[in-house]
Amino acid sequence: MVEQFSQNGQTSDAVTNQTGQHTEYLLASAPIDYATRSIAYATAVELVRLGIFGTSDRPIMTWYVICRAANRHVRGRINRLVGNAFISSQVAPSTRSLVGAIESSCIFGYAFGREIAALVGNRGREVGRAAWLCTLARLTASLLDVLLDHAPTKFPMAEQIGRLAISRLFDHRSNPPSVGLNDDPLLNLLARIVKATIPRLDRRLQVHPELADELRQTLLRLLDLEHFDRSMIRRINAPTVYAHLRERGSLPFWAEVLICLSSQDQRRDECIEEWRDHAIAFGEIFWIVDDIVDVMRDLRSQRWNRFLVELASSTQAGPGPLNPIPVDSTAAVYSDIMNRGFPERAAREIHNRMAALRDTYRVRGLRWDSMNRLLECYITQHFYPEMFASIRAHHFA
Repeated sequence: MVEQFSQNGQTSDAVTNQTGQHTEYLLASAPIDYATRSIAYATAVELVRLGIFGTSDRPIMTWYVICRAANRHVRGRINRLVGNAFISSQVAPSTRSLVGAIESSCIFGYAFGREIAALVGNRGREVGRAAWLCTLARLTASLLDVLLDHAPTKFPMAEQIGRLAISRLFDHRSNPPSVGLNDDPLLNLLARIVKATIPRLDRRLQVHPELADELRQTLLRLLDLEHFDRSMIRRINAPTVYAHLRERGSLPFWAEVLICLSSQDQRRDECIEEWRDHAIAFGEIFWIVDDIVDVMRDLRSQRWNRFLVELASSTQAGPGPLNPIPVDSTAAVYSDIMNRGFPERAAREIHNRMAALRDTYRVRGLRWDSMNRLLECYITQHFYPEMFASIRAHHFA
Protein backbone atom coordinates (compact mmCIF):
# COMPACT_ATOMS: atom_id res chain seq x y z
CA MET A 1 0.00 0.00 0.00
CA VAL A 2 2.39 2.66 1.18
CA GLU A 3 5.33 1.82 -1.06
CA GLN A 4 3.29 3.08 -3.98
CA PHE A 5 4.47 6.48 -2.71
CA SER A 6 8.03 5.60 -3.60
CA GLN A 7 7.52 3.66 -6.81
CA ASN A 8 9.78 4.52 -9.73
CA GLY A 9 12.21 6.13 -7.28
CA GLN A 10 9.98 9.11 -6.54
CA THR A 11 11.11 11.38 -3.76
CA SER A 12 9.08 13.92 -1.85
CA ASP A 13 10.60 16.65 -4.06
CA ALA A 14 9.30 14.86 -7.13
CA VAL A 15 5.86 14.62 -5.56
CA THR A 16 5.88 18.33 -4.85
CA ASN A 17 6.89 19.13 -8.42
CA GLN A 18 4.25 16.85 -9.96
CA THR A 19 1.40 18.08 -7.79
CA GLY A 20 2.46 21.65 -8.43
CA GLN A 21 1.51 21.28 -12.10
CA HIS A 22 -2.17 21.21 -11.21
CA THR A 23 -2.15 23.04 -7.88
CA GLU A 24 -4.00 26.17 -8.96
CA TYR A 25 -6.87 24.27 -10.57
CA LEU A 26 -7.27 21.77 -7.72
CA LEU A 27 -6.99 24.34 -4.98
CA ALA A 28 -9.67 26.40 -6.68
CA SER A 29 -12.06 23.44 -7.05
CA ALA A 30 -11.57 21.65 -3.70
CA PRO A 31 -8.98 23.57 -1.68
CA ILE A 32 -9.04 21.93 1.73
CA ASP A 33 -9.49 18.36 0.54
CA TYR A 34 -6.81 18.56 -2.13
CA ALA A 35 -4.28 20.35 0.06
CA THR A 36 -4.86 17.94 2.98
CA ARG A 37 -4.33 14.85 0.84
CA SER A 38 -1.31 16.34 -0.90
CA ILE A 39 0.38 17.22 2.41
CA ALA A 40 -0.36 13.74 3.76
CA TYR A 41 1.01 12.24 0.55
CA ALA A 42 4.28 14.17 0.79
CA THR A 43 4.64 13.19 4.45
CA ALA A 44 4.10 9.53 3.59
CA VAL A 45 6.73 9.67 0.85
CA GLU A 46 9.33 10.81 3.36
CA LEU A 47 8.21 8.19 5.89
CA VAL A 48 8.79 5.54 3.23
CA ARG A 49 12.23 6.94 2.45
CA LEU A 50 13.13 6.87 6.15
CA GLY A 51 12.01 3.26 6.40
CA ILE A 52 9.19 3.76 8.89
CA PHE A 53 6.51 2.12 6.78
CA GLY A 54 6.76 -1.61 6.12
CA THR A 55 5.28 -3.80 3.44
CA SER A 56 2.14 -2.75 1.60
CA ASP A 57 -0.28 -4.87 3.62
CA ARG A 58 1.32 -4.65 7.05
CA PRO A 59 -0.54 -1.60 8.45
CA ILE A 60 -3.85 -2.96 7.13
CA MET A 61 -3.21 -6.36 8.68
CA THR A 62 -2.26 -4.73 11.98
CA TRP A 63 -5.50 -2.74 11.93
CA TYR A 64 -7.44 -5.92 11.11
CA VAL A 65 -5.88 -7.70 14.10
CA ILE A 66 -6.42 -4.90 16.65
CA CYS A 67 -10.00 -4.37 15.45
CA ARG A 68 -10.70 -8.05 16.07
CA ALA A 69 -9.06 -7.85 19.48
CA ALA A 70 -11.10 -4.77 20.41
CA ASN A 71 -14.27 -6.47 19.19
CA ARG A 72 -13.48 -9.43 21.43
CA HIS A 73 -12.28 -7.65 24.56
CA VAL A 74 -13.82 -4.17 24.47
CA ARG A 75 -17.04 -3.93 22.49
CA GLY A 76 -19.11 -6.23 24.66
CA ARG A 77 -17.97 -4.55 27.86
CA ILE A 78 -18.84 -1.11 26.52
CA ASN A 79 -22.21 -2.45 25.35
CA ARG A 80 -22.99 -3.59 28.89
CA LEU A 81 -21.63 -0.36 30.31
CA VAL A 82 -23.98 1.86 28.31
CA GLY A 83 -27.04 -0.34 28.51
CA ASN A 84 -26.50 -2.93 25.79
CA ALA A 85 -26.38 -0.33 23.02
CA PHE A 86 -23.11 0.82 21.56
CA ILE A 87 -21.95 4.35 20.86
CA SER A 88 -23.64 4.81 17.50
CA SER A 89 -27.11 4.56 19.03
CA GLN A 90 -26.22 6.67 22.07
CA VAL A 91 -25.01 9.86 20.42
CA ALA A 92 -27.18 12.60 19.02
CA PRO A 93 -27.79 12.61 15.23
CA SER A 94 -25.79 15.82 14.87
CA THR A 95 -22.65 14.09 16.11
CA ARG A 96 -23.25 10.60 14.71
CA SER A 97 -20.77 11.18 11.90
CA LEU A 98 -18.06 11.29 14.59
CA VAL A 99 -18.81 7.80 15.87
CA GLY A 100 -16.00 6.37 13.74
CA ALA A 101 -13.44 8.60 15.45
CA ILE A 102 -14.77 7.60 18.87
CA GLU A 103 -14.65 3.92 17.99
CA SER A 104 -11.13 4.24 16.59
CA SER A 105 -10.12 5.86 19.87
CA CYS A 106 -11.42 2.80 21.74
CA ILE A 107 -9.53 0.44 19.43
CA PHE A 108 -6.24 2.29 19.69
CA GLY A 109 -6.79 2.89 23.41
CA TYR A 110 -6.97 -0.85 24.04
CA ALA A 111 -4.07 -1.69 21.74
CA PHE A 112 -1.74 1.00 23.07
CA GLY A 113 -2.86 0.23 26.63
CA ARG A 114 -1.63 -3.34 26.25
CA GLU A 115 1.68 -2.17 24.84
CA ILE A 116 2.27 0.44 27.55
CA ALA A 117 1.27 -2.04 30.27
CA ALA A 118 3.82 -4.54 28.99
CA LEU A 119 6.45 -1.81 28.70
CA VAL A 120 6.14 -0.72 32.34
CA GLY A 121 6.28 -4.31 33.56
CA ASN A 122 2.68 -5.51 33.93
CA ARG A 123 2.25 -9.24 33.54
CA GLY A 124 -0.57 -11.70 32.97
CA ARG A 125 -4.11 -10.50 33.63
CA GLU A 126 -2.88 -7.12 34.83
CA VAL A 127 -2.10 -6.23 31.20
CA GLY A 128 -5.74 -6.67 30.21
CA ARG A 129 -7.01 -4.75 33.23
CA ALA A 130 -4.69 -1.84 32.52
CA ALA A 131 -5.63 -1.84 28.84
CA TRP A 132 -9.33 -1.70 29.70
CA LEU A 133 -8.78 1.34 31.91
CA CYS A 134 -6.75 3.00 29.15
CA THR A 135 -9.64 2.32 26.77
CA LEU A 136 -12.10 4.01 29.11
CA ALA A 137 -9.72 6.96 29.49
CA ARG A 138 -9.42 7.34 25.70
CA LEU A 139 -13.17 7.02 25.26
CA THR A 140 -13.78 9.73 27.86
CA ALA A 141 -11.29 12.06 26.15
CA SER A 142 -12.92 11.46 22.75
CA LEU A 143 -16.37 12.26 24.09
CA LEU A 144 -15.09 15.49 25.66
CA ASP A 145 -13.50 16.47 22.33
CA VAL A 146 -16.75 15.78 20.49
CA LEU A 147 -18.72 17.88 22.96
CA LEU A 148 -16.23 20.75 22.85
CA ASP A 149 -16.02 20.86 19.06
CA HIS A 150 -19.59 20.03 18.06
CA ALA A 151 -21.81 20.71 21.07
CA PRO A 152 -19.98 23.43 23.04
CA THR A 153 -23.07 24.41 25.03
CA LYS A 154 -22.99 20.96 26.63
CA PHE A 155 -19.29 21.07 27.51
CA PRO A 156 -19.69 22.88 30.87
CA MET A 157 -21.92 20.07 32.10
CA ALA A 158 -19.46 17.48 30.77
CA GLU A 159 -16.62 19.26 32.56
CA GLN A 160 -18.63 19.30 35.77
CA ILE A 161 -19.06 15.53 35.51
CA GLY A 162 -15.32 15.12 35.04
CA ARG A 163 -14.26 17.42 37.88
CA LEU A 164 -16.77 15.91 40.29
CA ALA A 165 -15.52 12.43 39.48
CA ILE A 166 -11.85 13.39 39.88
CA SER A 167 -12.55 15.13 43.19
CA ARG A 168 -14.16 11.94 44.47
CA LEU A 169 -11.29 9.80 43.24
CA PHE A 170 -9.48 8.42 46.31
CA ASP A 171 -12.07 10.07 48.61
CA HIS A 172 -13.80 7.06 50.15
CA ARG A 173 -16.29 9.17 52.07
CA SER A 174 -18.03 10.20 48.82
CA ASN A 175 -20.36 8.32 46.55
CA PRO A 176 -19.69 7.81 42.83
CA PRO A 177 -20.89 10.65 40.57
CA SER A 178 -24.56 10.63 39.65
CA VAL A 179 -25.67 9.47 36.22
CA GLY A 180 -28.97 11.35 36.21
CA LEU A 181 -28.54 12.84 32.74
CA ASN A 182 -30.91 10.76 30.65
CA ASP A 183 -32.26 13.82 28.88
CA ASP A 184 -29.06 14.05 26.83
CA PRO A 185 -27.70 10.78 25.37
CA LEU A 186 -24.13 12.00 24.88
CA LEU A 187 -23.81 13.39 28.41
CA ASN A 188 -25.47 10.28 29.75
CA LEU A 189 -22.92 8.12 27.93
CA LEU A 190 -20.06 10.19 29.34
CA ALA A 191 -21.45 9.97 32.89
CA ARG A 192 -21.84 6.19 32.66
CA ILE A 193 -18.28 5.76 31.48
CA VAL A 194 -16.90 8.06 34.19
CA LYS A 195 -18.92 6.24 36.84
CA ALA A 196 -17.48 2.91 35.68
CA THR A 197 -13.91 4.21 35.47
CA ILE A 198 -13.49 5.95 38.84
CA PRO A 199 -13.98 2.90 41.14
CA ARG A 200 -11.59 0.84 39.02
CA LEU A 201 -8.93 3.53 39.16
CA ASP A 202 -9.49 3.98 42.86
CA ARG A 203 -8.90 0.29 43.60
CA ARG A 204 -5.68 0.25 41.61
CA LEU A 205 -4.25 3.40 43.15
CA GLN A 206 -4.97 2.39 46.75
CA VAL A 207 -2.01 0.02 46.36
CA HIS A 208 0.28 2.80 45.12
CA PRO A 209 -0.79 6.05 46.78
CA GLU A 210 2.38 7.76 45.54
CA LEU A 211 0.85 7.74 42.06
CA ALA A 212 -2.60 8.90 43.11
CA ASP A 213 -1.89 12.62 43.44
CA GLU A 214 0.11 12.67 40.21
CA LEU A 215 -2.75 11.08 38.30
CA ARG A 216 -5.34 13.37 39.90
CA GLN A 217 -3.33 16.46 38.95
CA THR A 218 -2.78 15.13 35.43
CA LEU A 219 -6.49 14.53 34.87
CA LEU A 220 -7.40 17.97 36.20
CA ARG A 221 -4.75 19.56 33.98
CA LEU A 222 -6.22 17.78 30.95
CA LEU A 223 -9.60 19.33 31.74
CA ASP A 224 -7.94 22.73 32.08
CA LEU A 225 -6.29 22.29 28.67
CA GLU A 226 -9.68 21.68 27.08
CA HIS A 227 -10.51 25.25 28.08
CA PHE A 228 -7.54 26.73 26.29
CA ASP A 229 -8.82 28.80 23.39
CA ARG A 230 -6.57 28.26 20.38
CA SER A 231 -8.76 30.36 18.13
CA MET A 232 -6.82 32.67 15.83
CA ILE A 233 -8.99 35.63 16.77
CA ARG A 234 -7.36 35.53 20.21
CA ARG A 235 -4.20 37.61 20.61
CA ILE A 236 -1.68 35.12 21.92
CA ASN A 237 2.04 34.57 21.47
CA ALA A 238 3.68 31.59 19.81
CA PRO A 239 5.46 30.05 22.84
CA THR A 240 2.21 29.94 24.82
CA VAL A 241 0.29 28.22 22.03
CA TYR A 242 3.14 25.81 21.31
CA ALA A 243 3.52 24.82 24.96
CA HIS A 244 -0.24 24.23 25.24
CA LEU A 245 -0.37 22.07 22.12
CA ARG A 246 2.64 20.03 23.21
CA GLU A 247 1.22 19.42 26.67
CA ARG A 248 -2.20 18.53 25.29
CA GLY A 249 -0.55 15.93 23.07
CA SER A 250 1.59 14.29 25.75
CA LEU A 251 -0.51 14.33 28.93
CA PRO A 252 -3.02 11.65 27.83
CA PHE A 253 -0.11 9.23 27.43
CA TRP A 254 1.29 10.22 30.80
CA ALA A 255 -2.10 9.45 32.36
CA GLU A 256 -2.09 6.03 30.69
CA VAL A 257 1.46 5.32 31.87
CA LEU A 258 0.40 6.18 35.43
CA ILE A 259 -2.59 3.85 35.12
CA CYS A 260 -0.32 1.03 33.96
CA LEU A 261 2.31 1.77 36.63
CA SER A 262 -0.36 1.31 39.26
CA SER A 263 -0.50 -2.42 38.58
CA GLN A 264 -0.68 -4.34 41.84
CA ASP A 265 2.38 -6.43 40.95
CA GLN A 266 4.43 -3.46 39.79
CA ARG A 267 7.54 -2.56 41.80
CA ARG A 268 8.19 1.08 42.59
CA ASP A 269 11.96 1.05 42.15
CA GLU A 270 12.18 2.98 38.88
CA CYS A 271 12.28 6.70 38.26
CA ILE A 272 8.82 8.14 37.58
CA GLU A 273 10.36 11.07 35.72
CA GLU A 274 11.94 8.67 33.25
CA TRP A 275 8.50 7.32 32.42
CA ARG A 276 7.22 10.85 31.98
CA ASP A 277 9.87 11.38 29.28
CA HIS A 278 8.73 8.23 27.50
CA ALA A 279 5.09 9.36 27.66
CA ILE A 280 6.01 12.73 26.14
CA ALA A 281 7.84 10.96 23.30
CA PHE A 282 4.75 8.84 22.56
CA GLY A 283 2.46 11.85 22.74
CA GLU A 284 4.61 13.95 20.42
CA ILE A 285 4.42 11.31 17.68
CA PHE A 286 0.63 11.55 17.79
CA TRP A 287 0.77 15.33 17.99
CA ILE A 288 3.00 15.66 14.92
CA VAL A 289 0.94 13.21 12.85
CA ASP A 290 -2.40 14.79 13.78
CA ASP A 291 -1.23 18.35 13.18
CA ILE A 292 0.46 17.81 9.82
CA VAL A 293 -2.61 15.96 8.53
CA ASP A 294 -5.07 18.50 10.00
CA VAL A 295 -3.16 21.67 9.19
CA MET A 296 -5.52 22.78 6.39
CA ARG A 297 -8.65 21.85 8.33
CA ASP A 298 -7.37 23.85 11.29
CA LEU A 299 -6.81 26.79 8.96
CA ARG A 300 -10.42 26.51 7.82
CA SER A 301 -11.68 26.43 11.42
CA GLN A 302 -9.24 29.23 12.33
CA ARG A 303 -7.56 27.32 15.14
CA TRP A 304 -3.85 27.32 15.84
CA ASN A 305 -1.92 24.21 14.98
CA ARG A 306 1.77 23.38 15.53
CA PHE A 307 2.66 24.07 11.90
CA LEU A 308 0.39 27.09 11.53
CA VAL A 309 2.07 28.63 14.58
CA GLU A 310 5.46 28.15 12.96
CA LEU A 311 4.21 29.60 9.68
CA ALA A 312 2.74 32.68 11.37
CA SER A 313 5.86 33.18 13.50
CA SER A 314 8.12 33.17 10.44
CA THR A 315 6.26 36.13 8.89
CA GLN A 316 6.43 38.35 11.96
CA ALA A 317 9.19 40.86 12.60
CA GLY A 318 9.63 39.98 16.25
CA PRO A 319 8.03 38.45 19.35
CA GLY A 320 4.47 39.29 20.28
CA PRO A 321 0.93 38.04 19.66
CA LEU A 322 0.51 35.99 16.50
CA ASN A 323 -1.30 37.55 13.58
CA PRO A 324 -4.24 35.43 12.35
CA ILE A 325 -3.80 33.62 9.04
CA PRO A 326 -6.71 34.55 6.74
CA VAL A 327 -9.08 31.67 6.13
CA ASP A 328 -9.17 32.49 2.40
CA SER A 329 -5.38 32.05 2.03
CA THR A 330 -5.53 28.31 1.43
CA ALA A 331 -3.40 28.36 -1.73
CA ALA A 332 -0.69 30.54 -0.18
CA VAL A 333 -0.56 28.50 3.04
CA TYR A 334 -0.42 25.24 1.11
CA SER A 335 2.40 26.57 -1.05
CA ASP A 336 4.36 27.74 2.00
CA ILE A 337 3.94 24.42 3.80
CA MET A 338 5.20 22.47 0.81
CA ASN A 339 8.01 24.86 -0.12
CA ARG A 340 9.30 25.01 3.45
CA GLY A 341 9.37 21.23 3.65
CA PHE A 342 6.97 20.89 6.56
CA PRO A 343 5.81 17.36 5.56
CA GLU A 344 9.38 16.12 5.24
CA ARG A 345 10.39 17.66 8.54
CA ALA A 346 7.34 16.19 10.27
CA ALA A 347 8.33 12.76 8.96
CA ARG A 348 11.90 13.17 10.25
CA GLU A 349 10.65 14.22 13.68
CA ILE A 350 8.39 11.16 13.80
CA HIS A 351 11.35 9.01 12.78
CA ASN A 352 13.62 10.47 15.48
CA ARG A 353 11.09 9.96 18.26
CA MET A 354 10.39 6.41 17.17
CA ALA A 355 14.14 5.72 17.15
CA ALA A 356 14.44 6.99 20.73
CA LEU A 357 11.56 4.80 21.85
CA ARG A 358 13.07 1.81 20.06
CA ASP A 359 16.26 2.26 22.07
CA THR A 360 14.21 2.28 25.29
CA TYR A 361 12.63 -1.03 24.35
CA ARG A 362 16.01 -2.58 23.59
CA VAL A 363 17.50 -1.44 26.90
CA ARG A 364 14.59 -3.09 28.71
CA GLY A 365 14.93 -6.29 26.68
CA LEU A 366 11.49 -5.88 25.10
CA ARG A 367 10.48 -6.49 21.50
CA TRP A 368 9.95 -3.24 19.60
CA ASP A 369 8.20 -4.86 16.64
CA SER A 370 4.65 -4.87 18.03
CA MET A 371 4.77 -1.21 19.14
CA ASN A 372 6.40 -0.26 15.84
CA ARG A 373 3.58 -1.94 13.91
CA LEU A 374 1.00 -0.18 16.06
CA LEU A 375 2.56 3.25 15.52
CA GLU A 376 2.90 2.50 11.81
CA CYS A 377 -0.78 1.57 11.72
CA TYR A 378 -1.82 4.76 13.51
CA ILE A 379 0.20 6.91 11.12
CA THR A 380 -1.01 5.11 7.99
CA GLN A 381 -4.71 5.33 8.85
CA HIS A 382 -4.50 9.11 8.40
CA PHE A 383 -3.53 8.60 4.75
CA TYR A 384 -6.11 5.90 3.94
CA PRO A 385 -9.11 6.82 6.13
CA GLU A 386 -11.74 5.19 3.94
CA MET A 387 -10.00 1.81 3.86
CA PHE A 388 -9.41 1.76 7.60
CA ALA A 389 -12.98 2.90 8.29
CA SER A 390 -14.43 0.00 6.30
CA ILE A 391 -12.40 -2.54 8.28
CA ARG A 392 -13.37 -0.89 11.58
CA ALA A 393 -17.04 -0.92 10.64
CA HIS A 394 -16.88 -4.62 9.70
CA HIS A 395 -15.22 -5.76 12.93
CA PHE A 396 -16.22 -3.26 15.56
CA ALA A 397 -19.26 -1.14 14.70
